[in-house]
Amino acid sequence: MSKTDQSVASLVNRPQNSVMRFPQFLDRFVSPVIALVAFCLVQLFGHLIAVESKDRTPTMLPPENIERFTFGYRDSIADSLWIRTIQDFEYCGSQSKDLGDSTPVFPGIPELEKQMAKAKCEKGWAFHMLNEITDLSPKFEVIYTMGAPGLSIVVDDRAGAEILFDKGIAALPKNWMIPYMAGYHAMYETRKFEKAGDLLKRAGDLGAPEWVYFLATRFYSRAGRAELGRAVLLEYIKNFPPDEVPPRALDRLREVEAVLAEEKAKAKSAN
Repeated sequence: MSKTDQSVASLVNRPQNSVMRFPQFLDRFVSPVIALVAFCLVQLFGHLIAVESKDRTPTMLPPENIERFTFGYRDSIADSLWIRTIQDFEYCGSQSKDLGDSTPVFPGIPELEKQMAKAKCEKGWAFHMLNEITDLSPKFEVIYTMGAPGLSIVVDDRAGAEILFDKGIAALPKNWMIPYMAGYHAMYETRKFEKAGDLLKRAGDLGAPEWVYFLATRFYSRAGRAELGRAVLLEYIKNFPPDEVPPRALDRLREVEAVLAEEKAKAKSAN
């Protein structure tokens, strides 16, 4: 047998596992390179937003369509953005302004009318960060149960909070907490009483406490609105240590409790 024939025979008889196939090549070389590039991008973006956060006036937002350039690391990038967002959650940015809405939720109480008459922010920095996070990771539950209520209660970004609540209901249709808190927002912040009633009914159908059905029938009374406001605010405040509760959340709770006390006094005097 010639040397050429011997070479051909050796190639033919070589065990299959000794020849690197294309999928194996991808797993061994290409995939680690892609992972390394994605990791570097995440670290670079994290470094930039960390440097920016030192002056406490964040303006940097995630690039548009970032979800198309995550190399499979969508959830990791979403986690990084969430950690960044909570550092300056109350910041609104250039979108900070007063929006003329003179319809009070609780007429007859000057302090509360002033508090509820205007929104301080409209689709500000925090909203854009949270919105991008939900584009990257649509089932990121904490964004809808903590982030959206935070926009509503702390940042006073009513339009942004409503968008996130709607996205959360669509992304997690079996989670009753999201429509429950969205019902508070629709009642207390945007005055969409019919929508609020529908949201509370939906929350009840999904397993929320039965008393939400009772609240859903009382949206047109001051006491009913205050009862829902108090319940949701207390649920939101539970997420914070006692010394780290956002002041605006405590202010809202005091306002709502004042309304409840007044309504109870009226009912008692009537009897």
